[in-house]
Amino acid sequence: MNQGQKLLNSLENQHEITTDQLKELITEEKQFRSLYLVNIPIVVAIFFVGILVITGLFSQSTFWSLLQHIGINLLNYLLLGLVTTLTYSVIVWLKYSSGIRKHIQKVRKQIKRLESNLKATAVELRHTYNDQLKLEYELYAQNIRVEVLNYLIKVAKQKTEALRQTLSNLSRIHENLISKRDRVSTNFSETRLPVLKTSDIDIYYYQTFLSTLPIDKFIQEEISRSQSWQITATELREVLLSFSRKQFEHLSKLSIGEVLKSDLIANDTANVRLNQLYYSAKRLLRLQDSDAHLNPTSQPEITLWVGAKDKEEILQLYSRFSRSINPIVAENEGSLRFLVRSLGFPIYFLSQIEFYRDCYERTQKEQSETDNNIPDLIPEEISHREFTWAYDTLLLAIALELISQNARNNYQFNDQSLGKEREKIAFALATDFIHQELYGQLKERIECFERDLIYQQLEKLEKSGKDLSHYERTRVIQLLSKYNPLN
Repeated sequence: MNQGQKLLNSLENQHEITTDQLKELITEEKQFRSLYLVNIPIVVAIFFVGILVITGLFSQSTFWSLLQHIGINLLNYLLLGLVTTLTYSVIVWLKYSSGIRKHIQKVRKQIKRLESNLKATAVELRHTYNDQLKLEYELYAQNIRVEVLNYLIKVAKQKTEALRQTLSNLSRIHENLISKRDRVSTNFSETRLPVLKTSDIDIYYYQTFLSTLPIDKFIQEEISRSQSWQITATELREVLLSFSRKQFEHLSKLSIGEVLKSDLIANDTANVRLNQLYYSAKRLLRLQDSDAHLNPTSQPEITLWVGAKDKEEILQLYSRFSRSINPIVAENEGSLRFLVRSLGFPIYFLSQIEFYRDCYERTQKEQSETDNNIPDLIPEEISHREFTWAYDTLLLAIALELISQNARNNYQFNDQSLGKEREKIAFALATDFIHQELYGQLKERIECFERDLIYQQLEKLEKSGKDLSHYERTRVIQLLSKYNPLN
């Protein structure tokens, strides 16, 4: 900084000296111009005019003869004067250029160079001064930062301890809530189905509820972040539970119809749940699949308890299953209840008989081949009619090549894998709700074939089916007897 200041002062002194020299040269230039361009030409002109005047005073004849001579040789005199003037001008210009003008240009160049150096030095000095001020400011700011940092470290230690305690409280609250959530589940059974399962609630919570709930709503309406440090873990838990109940309070007031139409559950899933409820109400009673010619008193009677708000909509949904549903308005709009009677008896009473019949059927399947020739005490039409029909349909579909085996020996229909074991496939067709649509398609496709063609395909199956079990061969023989063109 000091060296720059000294250099700047030195340049300023040199500039002043050089400027004074330039002024002196300019003054000398003016004097030169005045002498050679004004004074000397005037003196020469006065000299020639004086000669003519003096000649005229002393001898007029000489004066007039001189004028005549000049008039006669005027062109020559003019040419001579022009040459003389040009020669004089060249001499004066050469003298000016080699003398004063050269010094003036040299001094001006020196002044320009000094001015340029002076500006550069001034800029550099200004930058240096700014850097010095900046350094002083940084030193001052650094001292302030150090003081603030020391204070922040002190405060941070205090806040860290408070935050550690708060995080510990929040962790305990989180673990407590997680354990409660894991213990809570939707209770259901074969006869008590939930419209919303635990998985549906979780999907709605993570995919819909969290995306629509404002992130800062809890800290804006209930407890701010700073207040959470000042209350106990019990108080924070109670406030959090109360806030959560408020967010889901409107869901507890929804009726069954409103739940099914809301975004809590997909439309396809809602239809499946309603269908499952209807079929679950009749699942344990096999009289529902009896032939149409049975006595009308054996037909099931269905009573439906539904809220007044959802009555029309629920009846419209279930009308495709049965037109004989008897609706009753229920006080609880959050539940939908079915009661099925057959022969005047509730289904839960008749289901006990069905249970014993299932036990009997399982016992029959476990019999050895030596017992196959022993006649069954219960006719086949009563014991396991649905399973037999499904097995016959499966064997017919295999014979007619509607169901084929892929490279992995899995049976498939319409590119849908059914499994490897025929008995399990038949059982699924008879009892599984998911396979009912496929079961119906197989029946429709089989009905499209001629009886003669069915008989021929069954003969081929009997001859080529080396892996058929005794029961399956018995069923094939029964089918051959049924579809025999001679019968």
